[in-house]
Amino acid sequence: MNEKIKNVFEPSEKVQKMYEAITAFVEEERDLSSIKVSEITSRAGIGKGTAYEYFSSKEEIIIHATMWMCSRQMNKIVEESDRLEGFENKFFFLLGWFQEHRAYNEMLLKAMKGSFQGDCGKIKNFVSEDVMEQLKGYIADQLNRLMELGYQEGIFMEKNVEKRIIIFVGALMQYGFGSMNREEGAGLQMSDEELRKFTYECMVKALN
Repeated sequence: MNEKIKNVFEPSEKVQKMYEAITAFVEEERDLSSIKVSEITSRAGIGKGTAYEYFSSKEEIIIHATMWMCSRQMNKIVEESDRLEGFENKFFFLLGWFQEHRAYNEMLLKAMKGSFQGDCGKIKNFVSEDVMEQLKGYIADQLNRLMELGYQEGIFMEKNVEKRIIIFVGALMQYGFGSMNREEGAGLQMSDEELRKFTYECMVKALN
């Protein structure tokens, strides 16, 4: 495993402390583009020079920290979902989880964009293809595992893996859009429970 992957998925104690410092700044809604490396290392309780033993710049620290936070969230989702029985229960859990953590997820996205003043294309300068492929592969594996459960339970008949994922992601977006409209009083009269059931029914119909 190369060092770039280790920094994200198996961080050393000092690197993890820097990630935890970034996490704290995100939760405080700090503008990460204006935070200095010295602030990160001070919050982490390590020397400034230590940061450059692992990273080439502040931007690289922020991007890797954000990916670390995302991977931790994914691990928590999988762990909690595995405690539940049945595709339907797992799907409703995911909808609830994304709704409950929406503000935090938006902060992560803002943190990543803010570190490059909105130019997310520069992320590839700091994240190796191996890291991105490992993250995408892990997420895809978990989605495939969930969707295969729905197929095995006879809830839907769609066998194509790519179609399953596209429809699943579309269902999440549908739920997110509906939740946002309901909260903003944009005319949606459904309760959150009704919206979740409707989202589930639309997804199942699309997969059959």
